[in-house]
Amino acid sequence: MDQFATLVRAFAQEAGLAVDWEPVSPIEFTIDDLPVVISLDRRTGMDDIVIYSRLGTVPEARELEVYRILLEANVMWSATGDATLAVNSATREALLCYRYPMKDLAGPAFVSLVAAFVELAENWRDVIAAAEDEIAAPAGGIPLTAIRG
Repeated sequence: MDQFATLVRAFAQEAGLAVDWEPVSPIEFTIDDLPVVISLDRRTGMDDIVIYSRLGTVPEARELEVYRILLEANVMWSATGDATLAVNSATREALLCYRYPMKDLAGPAFVSLVAAFVELAENWRDVIAAAEDEIAAPAGGIPLTAIRG
């Protein structure tokens, strides 16, 4: 069994999921309506794990404000836990992406890595959702800037 399959099986076991098939890249799963993709990337000549999640669509009426927040969070990875926030400009879909050398991972470390990523992605998904909610909220709602905290 290759290292990618071993890591995915360790994660599945920790999550209480049965994996009765050979895991191959990419693997997509959903946690609390959050899509998460784990894949193997060999573009650099070394095997890396890439984890990413789609966070939702940035509301057109709030694009500049939300993009600014995402860019500020990316500065020296100050609010991203070493992941990177991105936006698909064609669809305004926000993403959180993380890359890690697979050679440095074992089962428990990988489980912790994925758990931390999911928690961070859920928080950023909530920021994107709050931008949409603020548009629909009556005047006097919580400003998006308060979420940056």
